Amino acid sequence: MKRILIICLMAVAATGAFAQSEQYAYCVAQCFGKAFSTKYTITLDFSEKASKRKQIYEDGKKKQFDSNGAFLNYMGRRGWDVAAVYTDRDFKQQLIIYFVLKKKISDEKQVMEGLSLQTDTDEPWKPGKTGDDVY
Repeated sequence: MKRILIICLMAVAATGAFAQSEQYAYCVAQCFGKAFSTKYTITLDFSEKASKRKQIYEDGKKKQFDSNGAFLNYMGRRGWDVAAVYTDRDFKQQLIIYFVLKKKISDEKQVMEGLSLQTDTDEPWKPGKTGDDVY
């Protein structure tokens, strides 16, 4: 009986030694519509100060989406999944939708893969830029 118990314990210990913990990156996307427009603007929060939240840029211009679904498909193609959704209202009582996104990563460099981001006052984000690679 002791022999079987020892074999079982060794098997469990060996399995645990090879198991790797999964690592996820999280992002909160703030989605709001523009007045008199059918386009949506998205601000991405990778746990920075409000002034450092980033927007998606393509071809040097701020990317706008035709719908929330278009944004979710865009992020899904870059490896992001929806973890949660909630809503709030701004000071003008305009509805804001928040998408909590998560991405399975094995390296911190994978967080921004496929995204061209910048703040309104910054140059486009590049991996390794001092201060911007802290999530």
